[in-house]
Amino acid sequence: MMKKLLLSLSLIGIFGWLISTASATSTSCKDVEFSNGVTACVNIVDAWTDRRSVTTDLNWGSTANLRCDIMTPDSQLRSISSCNGEFSYDVQKAGRVKLWIRYSGAAPITWEGKPSSNSEWTFPQWVYDFDNEERVDDNLTDSSSSNGDLDNFYVTTDDTTPSTSQYVDLTVEARDNNNDTVTNYTDSVNFKVYYRSSSSSTWTLTTSSTYYTMSSSYTNGYDFTSSNNGIKTFTNLIKFNRNNYDYKVRVYDENDTSIYKEITYYVGTSNNNNNSNGNLDNLYVTTDDTTPSTSQYVDLTVQARDSNNDTITDYTDSINFKVYYRSSSSSTWTLTTSSTYYTMSSSYTNGYDFSSSNNGIKTFTNLIKFNRNNYDYKVRVYDENDTSIYKEITYYVGTSNNNNNNNSNGDLDNFYLTTDDTTPSTSQYVDLTVQARDSNNDTITDYTDSINFKVYYRSSNSSTWTLTTSSTYYTMSSSYTNGYDFSSSNNGSKTFSNLIKFNRNNYDYKVRVYDENDTSIYKEITYYVGTSNNNNNSSINGFTSSELNTVEGIYNGRDNMITSLESRYSNLRNSTRRQTMGDDLKIAMREIVNNNNNKTYDNFDDFYTAWLDWYRYTTSIK
Repeated sequence: MMKKLLLSLSLIGIFGWLISTASATSTSCKDVEFSNGVTACVNIVDAWTDRRSVTTDLNWGSTANLRCDIMTPDSQLRSISSCNGEFSYDVQKAGRVKLWIRYSGAAPITWEGKPSSNSEWTFPQWVYDFDNEERVDDNLTDSSSSNGDLDNFYVTTDDTTPSTSQYVDLTVEARDNNNDTVTNYTDSVNFKVYYRSSSSSTWTLTTSSTYYTMSSSYTNGYDFTSSNNGIKTFTNLIKFNRNNYDYKVRVYDENDTSIYKEITYYVGTSNNNNNSNGNLDNLYVTTDDTTPSTSQYVDLTVQARDSNNDTITDYTDSINFKVYYRSSSSSTWTLTTSSTYYTMSSSYTNGYDFSSSNNGIKTFTNLIKFNRNNYDYKVRVYDENDTSIYKEITYYVGTSNNNNNNNSNGDLDNFYLTTDDTTPSTSQYVDLTVQARDSNNDTITDYTDSINFKVYYRSSNSSTWTLTTSSTYYTMSSSYTNGYDFSSSNNGSKTFSNLIKFNRNNYDYKVRVYDENDTSIYKEITYYVGTSNNNNNSSINGFTSSELNTVEGIYNGRDNMITSLESRYSNLRNSTRRQTMGDDLKIAMREIVNNNNNKTYDNFDDFYTAWLDWYRYTTSIK
């Protein structure tokens, strides 16, 4: 909302908005009276797309005696000092926030639209709906389903190889698109059961007691309640009645059956009961040290993952290892089994058989040490039933010329993204160039970490982004559906030719590139397909035409606006910090207007964040 507002403001409008916003809170706040006689006026407003601002004015007394806590739509509790300040939350979960407010321990006694039951309004009193810009009178009795946050289920069981007389437990966790638990999930789940015989690869849906017996408590599913906190263990949920069969239980959301998770059970000596590698898509490997000495054993953790990069908790296949080396004068890797180059723990020289107790993850403590100095070594972990599924990790021992001196993801601060076209057609693949950068925005030429991609969409009449993996919305090159491992030869920059195309017209799409070892480091780029209302023309070096016009308008009117503000508020004239921030912004705007290659801000969002920081500081001291 604020970004669209800024894009539409003229220079005069920007100046007027800057001045009027600072004083607007006192006229639009809501009156509150506390039991000790103190009255206050409280307001919550948009500060930016992912930030809200709480302001509270008292008729008498000190705001230091006020306590405000905010419960955000993503179930995070934010404390607001003196009931005046900002809080943020995931923009993808925009919606209602709940406010707790007290004055020296006294609760409000009057409140517009408060519930009739005191037990309901002591904590909290207010729910605010930012989508509709109104307070809502449902408080703790909020009965709305939270399945809008649901992205997937995570399912575990106590035994994947039960006998026919044995009931098994099943634990179901509701998760969002970050794989965090949806603690306020209050939707309904249900179950489907499939079977296949030892001679078949085909699953058959069944409701027959010939094949299974389910606890009568759950034959019609289960309604999650707030007390579940998004997780429910179904004790003695089901037993499987015929031997030498495989069974598959599907857990799905009744309001959106496309959201489900399946888990497989092997009963008896079914030919299909060898392992769960049918779900295996990739292995994820981490280590405790990539620059060990020759006398040092290193640990290696291996995680079996499916095509969604979720852990395969019932993975029971066998893995093995290969070791390669290269000298300081070579770029060629050589496979070796020689003790001249490495020593591996005797427990794992023939590989390792995962069991159900591993839950898809195994840490090999003191797995291997490397015996020759000034060499690089590479360990490949692979699935023995499908050797095409493997993951490699590199170690640098000594002062090898190839060692720049280890995996460089520790230097990573941000990514820089460019594309060949931000307004492609639905039949057009686009290229994406990813550059790994440090805190000085210099390319990390020895970056050798793994990156991956997420794709979001929004329709022409929506401002909300939705994460998707559906081919309805996009097609990604099969080479990169599981991400990409940077190598030293990339020199920190990689162009993904024909990476992706977007399949539905009149939609906007956003591609997120993130570091797999630290998902908090990511960069997003937006594509506009068709005539979406959100399409503000194509990007030019990170800025759309409208965004460039906005920056130029602010830049051209900046000096007059500063002069006018300083003439009205003496504190602004005396603030060195504010002047420095303003001068830095002026330089940055000139770089954008002049289209400098090394401009401070690569895109409008980054620039606008800096502008807001200056604006907030200006209004706070005036």
